[in-house]
Amino acid sequence: YYSFRGNLQLFPREDLVVQFNTGYVERKVTMPQDANNIYGYGINAIAGGEEGLFMPIDEIEKIETQMKSDRFTGGVKGEWRPNESVMARATFGADIVNFDNFEFQPYGANSFNPLGRKDNTRRDKTTLNMELAGAYFVQITDNLKMDLSAGFQAYHTDEGRSEAFGREFPAPGLSTVGSAAQTTGWEWRQTQKSAGFYLQDQIGINDILFLTVGGRADGHSAFGEDHPYEFYPKAAVSYVVSEHGVFPTFVDQLRLRAAYGTAGQQPGAFDAVRTWEPASALEGTAAVTPQNIGNPELAPEKSYEYEFGFDADLFGGRLGIETTYYDQTTK
Repeated sequence: YYSFRGNLQLFPREDLVVQFNTGYVERKVTMPQDANNIYGYGINAIAGGEEGLFMPIDEIEKIETQMKSDRFTGGVKGEWRPNESVMARATFGADIVNFDNFEFQPYGANSFNPLGRKDNTRRDKTTLNMELAGAYFVQITDNLKMDLSAGFQAYHTDEGRSEAFGREFPAPGLSTVGSAAQTTGWEWRQTQKSAGFYLQDQIGINDILFLTVGGRADGHSAFGEDHPYEFYPKAAVSYVVSEHGVFPTFVDQLRLRAAYGTAGQQPGAFDAVRTWEPASALEGTAAVTPQNIGNPELAPEKSYEYEFGFDADLFGGRLGIETTYYDQTTK
């Protein structure tokens, strides 16, 4: 097991800060034969003793199973604040993971597979993200202030898996799938992309009444080609009624609130497209069969929710009460 992490913060100028962070982890784990496995110590030793139920214990010890993973994470963030009213931020990040797992039974090591075998599974996943955000804070009058924020977010994910199987090594000392007499394998790959814009405005009146309206528009590679993006609006209001001074002295603050909002869950990566499954036809001829029908108008699963509630601070902050009623519908 190896790990490394480094963080760096720079101040090129008084109103600008830049942060870098990076990390790397490498791990190798040798796994025993166990669980639901005919080569497992449990089922062989407990049920069959030293000779085992399926395989002698000394032969199980010659099976090598290893899980190896490497992970790199890194990011950079810059934030600019030229004055108390303006803020701009840019963030970029990456997460890269690789797995290399195998099970190896050497030539002549056991009676179950006397010529040996090798199974190798590899998986890689790369996730990239980016966010550009800005905010503007302004005190319009002594009793009126506004916070305006906007931004753009994007994500990109590449994932791949492959497996290779080798059976019957021609001689001792060989340990790769390619050196086996019988080899098979399969491969799977998937790419997903999403991007969205958001905008929110909050207005405060006398630090008693707060109004918030906003929304975001998201696009995703899993949406149907006739449905390029989805819009999610939201709105909220909160009112500090205790500021009017008509409540008992043990009530420090009482806030009423209400909100409405929407959220979404994207479809599966290939749900919107027509897909086919490979098959073997007459005399081993390569062919395909229909798999997924597809839908060019496919949209995300969308939830609509409204809620009402209140927050109360009582007895000098010794007691707090939060109560919320909500109703959510998902389509």
